[in-house]
Amino acid sequence: MPHQGLYNLAHAQTRIFDVGAGDRVLQFSSLSFDASIFEIVMALATGATLCLGAIDSLLPGPPLIRMLRDQRITIATLPPSALAALPVEKLPALRTISVAGEACSAALVAQWAARRRFFNLYGPTEATIWATSAELHDNIQTPPIGRPIANTQIYLLDSHLQPVTIGVSGELHIAGESLARGYLNRPELTAEKFIPNPFSIEPGARLYKTGDLARYRSDGNIEFLGRLDQQVKIRGFRIELGEIEAVLRQHPAVREAVVLAREAAPGEKRLVAYLVPCQKPAPRVNELHHFLKAKLPDYMVPSIFVVLDALPLTRNGKVDYQALTTLGRTRPELTRTEWQQPLAEWNDTKANYPEYKCIHELFETQVERTPDAVAVVFEDKHLTYRELNQRANQLGHHLQALGVGPEVLVGLCLKRSVEMVVGLLGILKAGGAYVSLDPDYPKERLEFMLEDTRAPVLLTQKKLLGRLAEIQNPKSAIELWCVWTQTGRRSPTKARQI
Repeated sequence: MPHQGLYNLAHAQTRIFDVGAGDRVLQFSSLSFDASIFEIVMALATGATLCLGAIDSLLPGPPLIRMLRDQRITIATLPPSALAALPVEKLPALRTISVAGEACSAALVAQWAARRRFFNLYGPTEATIWATSAELHDNIQTPPIGRPIANTQIYLLDSHLQPVTIGVSGELHIAGESLARGYLNRPELTAEKFIPNPFSIEPGARLYKTGDLARYRSDGNIEFLGRLDQQVKIRGFRIELGEIEAVLRQHPAVREAVVLAREAAPGEKRLVAYLVPCQKPAPRVNELHHFLKAKLPDYMVPSIFVVLDALPLTRNGKVDYQALTTLGRTRPELTRTEWQQPLAEWNDTKANYPEYKCIHELFETQVERTPDAVAVVFEDKHLTYRELNQRANQLGHHLQALGVGPEVLVGLCLKRSVEMVVGLLGILKAGGAYVSLDPDYPKERLEFMLEDTRAPVLLTQKKLLGRLAEIQNPKSAIELWCVWTQTGRRSPTKARQI
């Protein structure tokens, strides 16, 4: 992802969320998850305080509620399934909640949108994390994903790359200034997913094919319907699982819903619906059947309903589908007016911002404005903007001495900590690009990522050296940060502290 996309991200965050000094932004996501940079940029580019927590303090449920309350968090971005797992509490400091990464139910909005701002966000990593937003209120029936953010265009297209009309589903394509360059060392996949933009006259303009299904509403808001690869065939019928989930979430007694196609016997698939009720007792199966049959054809009505207290979650707070498994329309011709709205009017998102600045320069601007304000908090540690900048500068100079500069990848393998934030900023200040490596990943995955990215420098912590040494021998290690230059599998030199 280029700096330009991150700078546009920060610009859009400031406009939409009204973030500023005095705000306390929760850093919920793992560094290996793209939403982490969304949270970090939101805080450090606006003069707010970034609040980190140990993994145990961020577990959905009472631990996360305590974190939100005790740290007086004002802005939080969570997966809907993680928010749904929280017990109801007033949390007067929490003025803005954003959900992203999964479909959001009307019941969840009703529970958390009262007396605060509530946003439903959508966007893949390939579009620098965020592409659309919708501010929702507690009387919404089917939450949309909204409209494109600044300098972003959305196109809903059929299989021939022709626009679909309002109300008709199509694959969601993204264009604009925040598109990633492509996939590292994957030129064929890049060419498949990033295609020429037929709606732009700018040389080299591209579209990203998301693989997501969506449709326009008459007011220009976009409704997410699911994944193209969620289409399954049962008894000869092609079924979109996301469409069934969207209807199930409209039931007033259903908070969350996931639908999977399970093989009951070889060659025999059945639809299974997993749902979390708003309250007990859960709605009866015949009631759910009747509700769905009124809105869907019979072949799209699940044959099995499984009621859960909560959906199982991965460590990033998304639905754990693996854990769950262990328990044709003709395109109408569009008139000029019908083309004009979705292609031009609803994509008129031009907003001016410094296009050629880097994201760490935006941080440095905040350092000049509020040097003594607290920039980052983790448990009993905190750094002001001045202190964070000084440490990041020190690390950045050392990385430059190791040869880090533009287009150079640096592995970042750090536990959640103040050091993690300093490390990220230090890499950017050196001119490099960071590759996030979760220390809790299996050895095989870390080894693959290091070999695939061929990052010449690895930034980590001393306490992780033993585990990483099993993967490859560093040439040099520096304490506090342990910087390994990977020019070969040699024994480490004596550690140096920086």
